[in-house]
Amino acid sequence: MTFLAMVTAQLTIVSMMVVYSMISFFAILAIVMVYYSAFKRQIVLFETHEKLEIIKVDKVLSHKRGEEEPVFDRQAYLASFKGALMFSKKDYKRVFKFSFIVFFVLVMPFIVSFFVMTAEVAKNKASMQQLMQSGSWSFTFFIVNGFFLYIIWGCVAFFSPLFLLFHAKLHLRVKKMVKIVENFT
Repeated sequence: MTFLAMVTAQLTIVSMMVVYSMISFFAILAIVMVYYSAFKRQIVLFETHEKLEIIKVDKVLSHKRGEEEPVFDRQAYLASFKGALMFSKKDYKRVFKFSFIVFFVLVMPFIVSFFVMTAEVAKNKASMQQLMQSGSWSFTFFIVNGFFLYIIWGCVAFFSPLFLLFHAKLHLRVKKMVKIVENFT
């Protein structure tokens, strides 16, 4: 093989791994964003429900005591509720940091093992078949990492529709809570 062909092959492999890394990272980021959004909405919904119950109890108690009912600013509370559902800079930073950690724990060992295995193939000038039959640790590490990575992606792909149904149901509950707050007097 000529020098130019070797460099072209190596650059192709490196560019493929960079593209794979970027796609993996942004896929992880999207998945974490959906999960984080659902958990944040669930927490905000629960807190809002509790606050409305407390306000209802306060109204009943003040009515029984003959006191003036507390003023409830519906528009301000609705704006506060909708604002709590939006992502802040802090939320985006949390999602990015968590995605980065997940990326380094799941994807980076696979990529590193791929480069180690490729270097071993280039150093020994052996084919993949010979590397598989030799029982090399780099090939075993690569296969084990790849296996676990694809198992995890498979689980995510399998459970994503269930989680998206949960997210849709949660979205309906949020809409219902917005209507309750709008009609609350």
